[in-house]
Amino acid sequence: MKKRILKIFLSISIIFFFIFFFIKSVKSFLNNYPAFKIKNIEIQYISPSSFSLSKEKEEDIKKSLNIGEHINVFSLDLKKISQKLEDAPEIKRAIATRQLPNKLIIQLQRRKAVAQIKAGRYFLIDKEGIVLPGPKNFSFADIPLIEGINFKVGKTKIGKKYISQDLDSVLSLINFFSSLPNFKIKKINVRNIQNIFFYLQVNNPNLHNWLGKSILLKIRAVPKGIKEMDALRKKIGFLDEILPAHSPNKMRYIDLRFKDIIVQEK
Repeated sequence: MKKRILKIFLSISIIFFFIFFFIKSVKSFLNNYPAFKIKNIEIQYISPSSFSLSKEKEEDIKKSLNIGEHINVFSLDLKKISQKLEDAPEIKRAIATRQLPNKLIIQLQRRKAVAQIKAGRYFLIDKEGIVLPGPKNFSFADIPLIEGINFKVGKTKIGKKYISQDLDSVLSLINFFSSLPNFKIKKINVRNIQNIFFYLQVNNPNLHNWLGKSILLKIRAVPKGIKEMDALRKKIGFLDEILPAHSPNKMRYIDLRFKDIIVQEK
């Protein structure tokens, strides 16, 4: 009986030895075979693809990884690479994957600016309130300008969320208007968060006299909850009927702060 147990033990030991030796040999082969040395790093973009980085910035990202052609594709710590890329303030998400035999694929999702704030210089903000790199002395084209926010430059950190309840409220409004294709926010004034002024550009091709023109829209406050959002959306829907009855040159503002819509002309 003891001899039989010993024989089984030796058989299992030999099998494990061969398995261990086989795995070690395969690992050594994969780590040393020249065909698996990195020869190309390719950057791709997670949708929306239109927000890609410049070629110069892409090259800077590749260099920052410090991955030379001597590095084996199997030795890469993909999770660590992704985390390092996401440390860049303009990168929201990064995914690193191998493509055999010798390519590293990096998929990036760049943070999209949805607003700008002037505080000495113009700072870009994404929908989460993250301050993006590259403040400038002039405004950014086609990005809504927020006025009236107490934006303290001394507390502003690139790549970090700017903590402000008022800013969060404004960003939720900008997100709301982004779902309304007929209008685009040009400027929003929130000096009084209970009386918000929007400057909207009309993009509805059916409103020929208004196409490309701007109107001032007043609302009482940031709508809270689905019910208030739906009520505001319904009022804005009436603009397609109101605007054709008025001249862009005579319009002062449209007031949505009350139960009835008020049109104020010059």
